[in-house]
Amino acid sequence: MGINGLWNVLAPAAMRCTLGEFAINESFKSLHEEGPPRILTAGFNASSWMHNLCSGYTQHLIGTRKSLETRIVFSRLVALSEIVLCAHFVFDGLSQPQPKPGKGAKAVPSLLMWHFQEMLAAFGFSWHVALGLADAELAWLNVQGLVDVMVTDGDNALLFGSTTILQSPPRARTFEDVKVYTSDALEHGIHLTQGGLVLVALLCGGDYSVGIPGCDVDIACQVAGYGFGENLLQATTTLPFLEFMKYMPKWRSDLCDVLFHFFIVVLCLLHVVIWLCSFVWNSEQLLNTLHLTI
Repeated sequence: MGINGLWNVLAPAAMRCTLGEFAINESFKSLHEEGPPRILTAGFNASSWMHNLCSGYTQHLIGTRKSLETRIVFSRLVALSEIVLCAHFVFDGLSQPQPKPGKGAKAVPSLLMWHFQEMLAAFGFSWHVALGLADAELAWLNVQGLVDVMVTDGDNALLFGSTTILQSPPRARTFEDVKVYTSDALEHGIHLTQGGLVLVALLCGGDYSVGIPGCDVDIACQVAGYGFGENLLQATTTLPFLEFMKYMPKWRSDLCDVLFHFFIVVLCLLHVVIWLCSFVWNSEQLLNTLHLTI
C-alpha cells in the first residue's frame, strides 16, 4: 500500500549505510550478545525489482536476453554475491489484492521472471513464491526471525510489522546507498508504531484504498499520534467479530471528532494567515499614502 510522501516523513528515523557495512556489523553484533558471529539473512522482494525495471524501459525489450532488465538483475546479483550474507528472494503470488484503478503496476513478462529465477539458482540464492504480496510474506518471515532484515523499496512492509527494513533505490545496480529503518527507531524517533502506520494508510489511501479526500500524510501522522491506530490494530487482532463490530462505532466516532477539530484548527489558522497578509498589505498602503501626503 504505497503512500505518497511517507518515506519523507520517516526520513529522520533512517540510518544510511551500505548493505555490506550493515551485514558485517549485524553479523558481529551477536559476538557480544549471544555468542559466535553468524551470517546475516536478508529477504528481498523479487517482484518489486521486476516491476520497477518494467516501468522504466520499453515494453518490447522486456524479457529478452538482450534487455536492460536482465543485465541490471545480473549486476545486482553480482553485487550481492560479494557481500557476506544469505539472500532469499520472494515473488508475489496469485492471491495478492487487486490495486485500485490507476494504481496497477505493469505486468511482468513470464520470460523475465524465468530468467530471474534461473540466475538466482545459478548464484545459489534461494527463492519462493508467496501466496499473496511478497512484502507481507517477508514481513512475516522477519517477525518470526527467519530473516534478519528485508530489503525493499516499498513502504508496505512497515504496515505488516517488519522490525528491520532496508530501503534500496529502485533501479540501482549496487547496494552502496541504503536506508535502514527499525521499528524501535520509528516508535521512539518519530512516534509511529505499526498501528499508527496502518491508520496513516487508511486515512491517506494508497495502492489498494482511496482514503479520506484531502487528508495528506502529514495530517494523518498527526492524527495517528492520538493512538487510534494502536487501538484499531489491537481490536482487530484480539476481539471476536461481534465484539469488534460493537467496538467500531465508538472508535469511528472518536476519530471523527479528532479529525473535525483538527480541520477546524487548520481552517482557523488559515483565516488568521489570510487576515495577517491582508493587514500587512493595507498597512504598507496606508504608510505610502501618509508618506505622499506629508
